[in-house]
Amino acid sequence: GAYVALPLKEDMRWEDDSAMVQATLEAERPNACLDEAAKELKQLAHLETLLVPKAAIGVIIGARGAEVQRLQREYEVRIKIMTLEDRSEPSSLLVAGKRHCVMRCCKVLQQTIATTEKQEQERQLVIQVPRSQMGRLVGPKAAHLKAIEEKHGVQITTPPKHEQVSIVPITVRFAGLFGADDGEVGVAVKAAAADIRALAGEQ
Repeated sequence: GAYVALPLKEDMRWEDDSAMVQATLEAERPNACLDEAAKELKQLAHLETLLVPKAAIGVIIGARGAEVQRLQREYEVRIKIMTLEDRSEPSSLLVAGKRHCVMRCCKVLQQTIATTEKQEQERQLVIQVPRSQMGRLVGPKAAHLKAIEEKHGVQITTPPKHEQVSIVPITVRFAGLFGADDGEVGVAVKAAAADIRALAGEQ
């Protein structure tokens, strides 16, 4: 994995509580890379580790790192983000600094994660389509699905081995930015789902 280290001001100093930090490090050893990054923060007073789902990472980092830098300045903490090679897995986010600063920052981060997860759930629908209708639905070279994607601004995915099941789950996900209006997202996803059901011959 790799991490993004965004330094604080050089004149910042932290109260040391090595016993507290060491206990945290001993309790949480998800992998060697994360352990190494955590050790770099041992001189800071307190360390917390959060698991961040893929959908929330970009929101927390912000454009060109602007949001994570703001969090570091506002709460006087140090943040490192550990990403795994498998980007579908949650990333680990280390927050270090004075205990009260870390806890305030983590509360904000947890709220951001919860909001993003809720938005992620609202951004997609799963439609069950009989395998016998998949040929008509997909079209030559997936032309029908591509047309629906372009029309409604969505992403449509099907299982890689759908020929092995009788009912195929098709996921329709809004492909726009997270800043999009919730109503816009819902309309786009539902409209795409309606087109899919029509192509599949459902009433």
